[in-house]
Amino acid sequence: LVSTAQGDSGELVAESCQLGTAHPPGYPLYTVLSFLFQHAPIPRIHYQFNVAPWGVEGLANVWYVDVDWNPTVGWRINHMCCIFAALAATLVGQTCARLVSFQMGLKSQIVGVDRALGAASEWPSALISPALLSAAMFGFSPLVWEYSVGSEVFALNNLLCAVLMHLTVGVYCGAVEIELQREVQDQATAGKATTGANRHTQGVYAQIVAGAFVSGLALTNQHTSSLLVAVLVPFILLVLTGVWVPVPHY
Repeated sequence: LVSTAQGDSGELVAESCQLGTAHPPGYPLYTVLSFLFQHAPIPRIHYQFNVAPWGVEGLANVWYVDVDWNPTVGWRINHMCCIFAALAATLVGQTCARLVSFQMGLKSQIVGVDRALGAASEWPSALISPALLSAAMFGFSPLVWEYSVGSEVFALNNLLCAVLMHLTVGVYCGAVEIELQREVQDQATAGKATTGANRHTQGVYAQIVAGAFVSGLALTNQHTSSLLVAVLVPFILLVLTGVWVPVPHY
C-alpha cells in the first residue's frame, strides 16, 4: 500500500496529479477522484509494537506511533481504492440481505402468518448469513483483493457496479409489490388506484433514475461496466413496461 503497483498504476497516478488523460478510454472519473483524494488532509499513521524489553524503562517503548501528514501520492490513491473496495463488498452484502429479506417477507404475505412463523423466527440468521458470506466471498476473492490494494480503476468499477445491482434489486422488489397490489386491487377495488401502489411506483421510478445516473458514471470510469448495463437495461424495461415481472409463488 505504500508504493505504486505495477501495470497501469504509475500512469494513473501521474495523470491524476495534473488532471491529465490516461490511455483510452481515459478514465476521467477515476482521475478526478484521485486528484481530489490526493489533496485531502488524510494522515498516514505509523505504529509499532515492541515485545521487549520489559520493565519500567521499557514500557515507554512498547508502543511507537508516528503521524505523517504528508504521505506520498501513491499511498493516498492506494487507500482510496481500498475504501472503494470495502464499500463495494459492503454493498454486495447489503444487496443480498435486502433480497433475502424481501423474499421472506413476501412469503409471509403469500402463505399467511401462521405458516411463516417458523421462517420469521429464523430471520436474523437468514439475513446475516448470506450478507456476510457474499461480502466475504467477494471482498477476499484473489482478483478483487489484488486490484483493491493498488491504484487501479477496478475497485471504483466494482463499487459502481455494486450500486447498480443494489438499485436493480430495489426496482425488482418494488415491481413485485406493485404487481401483487394490482392483483389485490383488481379483486377488491375494481381498478381503483391505491396509495400503496402509487408509493411503490414512485420509489421504482426514483431508483431507475438513480440507476441511469450511476450507469453514466460507471461508463466514464471503466468501459467493461457496459457489459453489466447491457444486461440490466433490458430487465428494467421489461419490468417497467409490465411485460415480465418475476413474481415468486410459494
